[in-house]
Amino acid sequence: MELNSILFSRIAWAGLVKLPIGGAHMPLVVEAVQHICNFVEYPENLSEFILTNGIKFRHGDFVSKDVESGHLVIGELVIFNNGIIVTSESPTEGMDIFLNALLVFMEKQLDIKFDESHEKTKIYTSQLEVTLAASLPQTPVEKEFIGILNKRFPDYGINLPQSGFEKSGVNFSFDISSIPDLPPIRFGIERRTGRPYPSNAYFTEASVPTSVHLGLL
Repeated sequence: MELNSILFSRIAWAGLVKLPIGGAHMPLVVEAVQHICNFVEYPENLSEFILTNGIKFRHGDFVSKDVESGHLVIGELVIFNNGIIVTSESPTEGMDIFLNALLVFMEKQLDIKFDESHEKTKIYTSQLEVTLAASLPQTPVEKEFIGILNKRFPDYGINLPQSGFEKSGVNFSFDISSIPDLPPIRFGIERRTGRPYPSNAYFTEASVPTSVHLGLL
């Protein structure tokens, strides 16, 4: 398996935030964020300083010796009154380092703390493009069904290529209907749209850190 690119990475950090007595002056929050990661776009108007709607920062550069390449490009950071969302096109491990540095600095400089009485939750999203050494394996039942498809579809004016149908992807998830506010948790892999099948290029998504995602492939 070869990693071609990291298409999208996200960490959704949920938890109650304890502001200092008297509240937090939002321009100071912006200043603290900019100290950690120099963003090109950041809130400048009072209407943008609404925590319930999310305070948005876009396209920042986080410099740290703890990050593998020495710096990390953050696509977007959104701060809510009950959580933080970070997106990038980099491994989630570096994003975790950024998020931890941000939380520590905000507590030190602004006395903004996480409520330890509330359970902390992190939801990861990792989307990758990879090249596999071979096509996805097919079970005997799947091969039998593919044979049926290859026979039936031409009856309806569909000219199939000589190779015919084959298994193009697989997805795994679980029932979250009984778990309030939990986003879909999944693992999936499927042919990369528009790429020739012999290239074995695949899109894959998993609700885990990047390193774990790669280990599952």
